[in-house]
Amino acid sequence: MAASTQRVIHYSFVAEGVGVSLELWEPIAVSRSAPPYRFRWRQQFPSERDAYAALQHYIQANAVTLAIASRLTYLPTTDTEITLG
Repeated sequence: MAASTQRVIHYSFVAEGVGVSLELWEPIAVSRSAPPYRFRWRQQFPSERDAYAALQHYIQANAVTLAIASRLTYLPTTDTEITLG
């Protein structure tokens, strides 16, 4: 698959006081003065299992070809890549 047709997202699970938040974003190449993502979304779930299910649903519904687990920072740094199939 050509790089231009890949749909890449970054995601992070964040432990909250009660439950887990899923944050995901789609990176884009921009200047340093703008956020490095097309969008950023965060939602809290009652459990890690529910957050993971939401991530899987997003991946399937949006034809994501690569999901990268990242540390949660303004400019995400890659920790792990997962292969989708």
